[in-house]
Amino acid sequence: MSGKAGPGGTGPHGHPLVEGISTALSWLSILPVRGAEVFDTITGRRAMLAMPVVGVVLGIVGAAVVTAGWVLGTPALLLGVLVVVSWELGTRMMHIDGLADVGDALGSYAPPAKAQEILADKYTGALGMGAVLLTLMATVSATGLLSAAGPRAMVLVALVPWLARIGALRGCVTDFHPIHAGGFGGLTIGTVPRAGFLAWAALGVVGSSAAAAWATLPLTPAGLPVLLGVYALLPIGGWLLTTGLLRHCARRFAGLNGDCLGAAIEVGTAAHAVLLVLATYALA
Repeated sequence: MSGKAGPGGTGPHGHPLVEGISTALSWLSILPVRGAEVFDTITGRRAMLAMPVVGVVLGIVGAAVVTAGWVLGTPALLLGVLVVVSWELGTRMMHIDGLADVGDALGSYAPPAKAQEILADKYTGALGMGAVLLTLMATVSATGLLSAAGPRAMVLVALVPWLARIGALRGCVTDFHPIHAGGFGGLTIGTVPRAGFLAWAALGVVGSSAAAAWATLPLTPAGLPVLLGVYALLPIGGWLLTTGLLRHCARRFAGLNGDCLGAAIEVGTAAHAVLLVLATYALA
């Protein structure tokens, strides 16, 4: 998932918050941020707990693209493409690679040992390409529709990568385990306490309902309590889908690795974008 991460390094850990955010940005984005000097499970836990911060940064980028598109009168479909391109370039497209590998491995219906070999294969087959294509199609179309929902739609778009990464954080909670002890998965899978995920989830529910209601209230006759309730439930639906995917991967592969987290991020991005579109246009 990230060539910047691997067991090793020496020296003391820095401040948990600073080290977590800087390492997450270093591992999971193209930003020239210097992460931790020592790579172990403490580093992995701190970085994964800060993974939603990467989603916040990408959300701000997406919001800026939407705002610029509104000023320039960019068609909604093209705007959706540009937003998704900015997200994928901002992460070096590493999560697409993970989704392709997971698609090939799951589509093989092979037993765990063989599925792990397919997961580790550097080449992408038709099943992996199909998984990427269909997921990106859903993300682009839904993001384009969100962008066309009104001048405040940038808030809706900004929510998507943030909520997706909260969902992927579920795969790092201690009830999951890595396929192998080494590499990115060994540093991150199963290292995050459940309370850390639940804290982000609570923040996601509150942030989603407040931000989305602010973005859509001028466009719909629905009352504020209805809007708050609907948009509070949407993230939970996306996270349940992501958790289902992660549990399926854990059964099929006898554990999780970084590719599984990448697949969860891409599928979660599509799921949250689609759910926000359905709610926004249903309540309009």
